[in-house]
Amino acid sequence: MGKTQTYKVEFYIGKFLELKAHSVSCNTCRAYKYDLDKLDKNADILSLKKYDIEKQIYSLRSKYKHNHLKNIVFTFNMFFKFVKKYYIPDFNLIIEYKPNIQDLLEEKYKKRFIESSEISELLHSIKSEYVRDYATVQILTGLRIGEIRALTYEDIDIENKTISVNKTRQRNGEITTPKTVNSFRTIEINDTVLNILLKRKNDEKYIFHRPVQVIEYEFRKLGINSHMLRHTHAVLLLELDIPIKVISERLGHSFISTTLSLYSHISLSLKKDLINKLEKIEF
Repeated sequence: MGKTQTYKVEFYIGKFLELKAHSVSCNTCRAYKYDLDKLDKNADILSLKKYDIEKQIYSLRSKYKHNHLKNIVFTFNMFFKFVKKYYIPDFNLIIEYKPNIQDLLEEKYKKRFIESSEISELLHSIKSEYVRDYATVQILTGLRIGEIRALTYEDIDIENKTISVNKTRQRNGEITTPKTVNSFRTIEINDTVLNILLKRKNDEKYIFHRPVQVIEYEFRKLGINSHMLRHTHAVLLLELDIPIKVISERLGHSFISTTLSLYSHISLSLKKDLINKLEKIEF
């Protein structure tokens, strides 16, 4: 058997992104490309060394947060597995990254959602009715920002009170498929969400038609972001004792582990509930 022909890293990155373009969103592909740009594209794939790449990752600590570094390592390893699977069977490069104590503490105490007791105050503090309506819809549905901005009235089933999630709207206004196959879903909504969506009916194609920067600007003033509102929805469902599998499907996650890792921070309401239940334990 002849020796496997190898190419420069750039060749394999191109093939990797070409394959992923059929299964993930444009945004995800761009994120993969951004991470993989940190590899030496002109190097032969077999010249990549575990030590050198891990050293490079740790050198980025001053530039990127812990979570961002984890994403970079995840992308690298996914790329290396791709090379092994499709091109070089004995290519066994796997990168490891361990956060330091400071990273872990920052991650532990980072605010990821709004406590249920603070939601009303938050919404009342948003002066723009448009942004307040958007925030309310996201808190009560858990939709991604691109999914909400892509909603049209054809996506709403008024009689059954459901929303069909079948597309996403990029920052530049481009409409693409949702993030993953599991992101295609139909979710139930309550009267509050339905009334907001119907109230916003106008001649525009999309219900939330203004530039995404309008929403982000108002959120920054309050020290929040769209991800926090999506996380808040998940925590609200946890507080209602909704099974984690149901929550995961509603959020459009491909794996339950994704839901568990994102919402490992427990709300005050759940902690108080735990205390009350502990008090009921008798021997």
